[in-house]
Amino acid sequence: MDKQQICQCTGPSEAHRTVHGTMLAILREGLGVSQEAFAATCGHAQAYQARLERPGRWDVPAEKAGQIEAALAYYQNAQKSNHEGHEGKRNGS
Repeated sequence: MDKQQICQCTGPSEAHRTVHGTMLAILREGLGVSQEAFAATCGHAQAYQARLERPGRWDVPAEKAGQIEAALAYYQNAQKSNHEGHEGKRNGS
């Protein structure tokens, strides 16, 4: 699932974006990241993260959507780097 599917523009204004709660939760959980850790990376409280992950679509300021997208990219890159490190060890590198 792509991070662009999580946060989409809600209209002609770039001021707000729609967050797809269920997709955000599935992606975060798939990355093996707790709500608390993900929220801290985004710069908001765990309670706010829990609200964002409820089923449905939620309007958030574009800046907050950017923070969510950046956190997803951070954890995806970390997971990829971790996976590549394990592959190298398996291949004798």
